[in-house]
Amino acid sequence: DASKRYPALVLTDAVWRFNDVAALFDAMEKGEAAPQFIITIGFEYDTDGWDNKVRANVFCDHKKEFLDFITDNMMPYLNRTYGFDTDDSTLFGHSQGGVFTHYAAFNFDRYKNKPFKNYIIGSPTFWTPYFTNVSDYEDYKDEYGFFGRNKTYDRNLFITAGDQEDSDYEEYYGDNDSTLEGVNHLKERLDGHKVTTYKVRIYSSHHYQYVSGMLLEYVAGK
Repeated sequence: DASKRYPALVLTDAVWRFNDVAALFDAMEKGEAAPQFIITIGFEYDTDGWDNKVRANVFCDHKKEFLDFITDNMMPYLNRTYGFDTDDSTLFGHSQGGVFTHYAAFNFDRYKNKPFKNYIIGSPTFWTPYFTNVSDYEDYKDEYGFFGRNKTYDRNLFITAGDQEDSDYEEYYGDNDSTLEGVNHLKERLDGHKVTTYKVRIYSSHHYQYVSGMLLEYVAGK
């Protein structure tokens, strides 16, 4: 309906989300999910989008530039054509993408344009060597100074993980939090800042198996 505005659901890691997009579209066609724009961000076809080093170059090393692109270029460009409901639009990332959406969720205030009201932080791998080696790695532990710049938080956060995933990558943790420990510490920090607009859901799953079902539940409003 060209007279209406619909939310956008933006998914990082397009190569991982290929089947999810088809399932989400099918759910909308069947009336099982609210209509919305599904947008995936991937790489050129000659780039290996599965490779963690390639992904880390965007999600960890150049997270600011990636957020600049999404906020100031991609979303305004698409919005001019489609007209999004920015009060209900969502940015989703999982694993290293979850590290990025955490960064995006606590740096949106630095931008005049604010295309997202909601952020899904899926299994954030704050422990990954690709992230722990970046210069501002420690800044994630105080949400990149967001609460030094702002007194309140007015976005919605959905933080997810699998209850069995800590065993998947334990060889990489070292002195850092595991995924579930990182989620719990994030929850504690949000509670300390009296943030009430977040929800944590832990699925019966390893690292990524829950994501497809979670996205379907999300668009269905469950």
